[in-house]
Amino acid sequence: MEVASKKSSTWGVLMSRESDPTCINMIKGNVLTEKYIKIPRTQAMSRANVVPCVRGKVIDKKTIGCTAANESLKKFLSKNDAFSLLKIMDASIMCKEEEDFIDLLKNFGRLFEAEFSLCLLANVNQKGQIDSVKTFNGSFPSDWLEQYMSKGYYHVDPVVTENFRNYDVQYWESTYRRYIPPPELLRHSFRFGLRKGYSCGAKDRSREKGGSLFSFSGASLNKHPRTEIILKYAVPFLHESLTRILRSSPLSSKNILTIREKDILRCIRDGKTNMETGSCLKITEHTVKFHVKNILYKLNASSRYHALAIALQKKLIEI
Repeated sequence: MEVASKKSSTWGVLMSRESDPTCINMIKGNVLTEKYIKIPRTQAMSRANVVPCVRGKVIDKKTIGCTAANESLKKFLSKNDAFSLLKIMDASIMCKEEEDFIDLLKNFGRLFEAEFSLCLLANVNQKGQIDSVKTFNGSFPSDWLEQYMSKGYYHVDPVVTENFRNYDVQYWESTYRRYIPPPELLRHSFRFGLRKGYSCGAKDRSREKGGSLFSFSGASLNKHPRTEIILKYAVPFLHESLTRILRSSPLSSKNILTIREKDILRCIRDGKTNMETGSCLKITEHTVKFHVKNILYKLNASSRYHALAIALQKKLIEI
């Protein structure tokens, strides 16, 4: 195959294929210099025979999608939007370090005035309930996250429930109108200024159940089709980066364990049972068991004492 560089002359839109988020489909693009792969002359030569690719991957014509989707992209995304979105996608493909991923989330949030970002990977059981979760906090208030996780709000948060049902883009207010959340959940979020926001996720292709959730919040983050399009096409790329970072170096983050999880590890270190730990920390035994399950998942440990050994070795808690 002959590979050539070419710059298009007209306005550009882009599409990504959900089953392979490393594929970008440029249609009449004037948003960046693209690579094209020319199809051999044995096939009918036409404009359709010049197929865009990203990093050497040929884009199948089946991924082009319907005209309505293209028109929606043209209507709500400017050339600068398309260019910025493609840069986010490319950065996601290249991202390997946590610091780079934090910068990536910040740059992505600037596209739609998001001040805060948070993402997580979760395993979901057959009942649709979260079994275990790994969080990556871009910029959400740490006190909010600590209470949200320790009180198990994600078990009763309609946004989280809906995300792991269909992984669609959600505007928080719209979801909360359909499914009334517990009042204490709203009070908790409002207390930290988290009133407006979007969430979106991607199903984990390597596991039967589970996936990611990305949440963005900001005082000026209003509901708009432009924001929803940006999230729809960028989140599959962000998901790949998050999965790669959290699973390739699960202990690299100093904040991988929450304050509560570290407290529980200290109790395990001191030889306390789940019941004694709950009494000491003023939480239920069921909550202790939940945190222990999360600790095992985060540290890739097979038992409580295996987790303790890993935590001590990595100096996540003191001896």
